[in-house]
Amino acid sequence: MTLDFAALDTALEKTSSTLAGSRKHVQATPPEFLFHYTNSAGMRGILESSRLWATNYRFLNDASEVAYGMALFNSIVQDLLASSSNEVVSEFLGRTLHTANAFDGMFDCYIACFCERDDLLNQWRVYAGTGGGYALGLKAKEIGRRWGEVHSTQNFLLRKVIYNEDIQKRLISEVLELTVQILDEATQDISVADANNLIARCCHFVRSEVADYLFCFKHSAFAVEEEWRLCHIVSPGEEDHVQFRDGPYGLTPYVCLDPSPMAGVNNNKLPLARITHGPVPDPSNVRFALNKLLRAKEYAFVEIAGSVLPVRVGL
Repeated sequence: MTLDFAALDTALEKTSSTLAGSRKHVQATPPEFLFHYTNSAGMRGILESSRLWATNYRFLNDASEVAYGMALFNSIVQDLLASSSNEVVSEFLGRTLHTANAFDGMFDCYIACFCERDDLLNQWRVYAGTGGGYALGLKAKEIGRRWGEVHSTQNFLLRKVIYNEDIQKRLISEVLELTVQILDEATQDISVADANNLIARCCHFVRSEVADYLFCFKHSAFAVEEEWRLCHIVSPGEEDHVQFRDGPYGLTPYVCLDPSPMAGVNNNKLPLARITHGPVPDPSNVRFALNKLLRAKEYAFVEIAGSVLPVRVGL
């Protein structure tokens, strides 16, 4: 029997267009400001360079990065396998358990984290130290607003993190169920061996469709962070711009991202609009130092605010 590869590819392309509506959960419109929490050394480095450090996802504070999303994926695949009567579909589902994670040796993801709110106790606990910590508020609509060509080392995606497990399961199930439906219809009375190329095409499709979800799904325990992520994907052989630093988990790979616009008041500078400092005993000194730093680095029109939390609250 002649297999219609073109028809399968067309069906998958249409399905991708259908799934675009669901991807809006992670490709949402951001709020006016997004806040990047850091300590005093990190803030100084960011303002001096007008760059953000995006850390390899394996070295972020949440040890379950990507693995959490894959655990959900594997659970849904196992349920579909239990109800499948098509050998080709079963073979496809089994293969996805090994091929769906594009970040397992195929690509790397580097992430700079933001929050929707600028005065979160759990963030101050992580970043405050003896200096109080800082939340750098950037104008979200200006992050990465560039005119003209941008080098591949500066390609990045702004994504919203999803914490609701029901939504997470629904999004992954939608990808798998629609792909299973297409493959099932295309492989009636076809052996697994003859359908091998069709299965491979569908595995590639699923891997592409769930990639956004794997680095945007987190456990509901982290929901208070209201996180957004600036994500930079690195392909094999394109790692010349990857750098290394000492981190809390040892040697840490990272990349420098330039999210500055190329026009307007923030031309080639971070679109910085607000800095909120954490709980400190003497906020007047913090504001004094911040004002001097902002003037020195030629950042104008930046509002300075302080945490409303009590100085000793849980820090």
